Amino acid sequence: MNKLIMIWEASTCKHLYKFTGHRGPVSGLSFRKGTHDLYSASHDRSIKVWNVDENAYVETLFGHQDVITGLDSLSRERCVTAGGRDRTVRVWKIAEESQLVFHGHEGSIDCIQLINEEHMITGADDGSLALWSVNRKKPLSSVKKAHGCHGDPGLEQPHWISAVAALQNTDTVASGASSCSHNSMVQLWRCGEGFRGLHPLFSVPVAGFVNSLKFSSSGSFLVAGVGQEHRLGRWWRIKDAKNGLYIIPLKKRDSDQEATSSE
Repeated sequence: MNKLIMIWEASTCKHLYKFTGHRGPVSGLSFRKGTHDLYSASHDRSIKVWNVDENAYVETLFGHQDVITGLDSLSRERCVTAGGRDRTVRVWKIAEESQLVFHGHEGSIDCIQLINEEHMITGADDGSLALWSVNRKKPLSSVKKAHGCHGDPGLEQPHWISAVAALQNTDTVASGASSCSHNSMVQLWRCGEGFRGLHPLFSVPVAGFVNSLKFSSSGSFLVAGVGQEHRLGRWWRIKDAKNGLYIIPLKKRDSDQEATSSE
């Protein structure tokens, strides 16, 4: 929230450098895989590129019309972003100095993750999940009300998708939904052939708002960051929930090689 990016030495937790320049809260950070090139996203609607080796600012990218709510990158010289209520996903080709604009959700797009260099998953506050190819402007597949609905009969609203994760270079993804009650869930999915479908595998109940998800690099566990409040605003609070982490162990069934929980 203080608009700063702090660079640390991981082995000693020593503070090395501070990047300044964003005019709004920093909402996403991602190193280009295998490099010290750093991408940052902000509520000021911009993406900035930094060279951490030289402690240097490189450039700023503009295009989103609302706060940027998510950012990710892999090995290629590009990053992907979710633009909140401008309802766009964007692929930024850094070297070509160009961007691709994608449309598909009806609500605010609040989380995004690359599955591999060609595909990505997003989640929105309209309760939908979408699978994308970086070469197509519309989703390859989408699931409405992916985590069900809440509310009185006739006034039901879909649970807000607040976090997504992908086990890189596989067909396994996860989503988390925010609920004002204790029935929040982390849902595991398998991508269909050609990434043209999402098939539910199993769900794990958690207490609180699911604000972040991350697979371990080996795929042996999934970490869920859970809080009393939604990460994007203080609209509701679950007093009995605890701010913390759920570590969900995973394994593969030999029979069908699908991911499944070990609990």
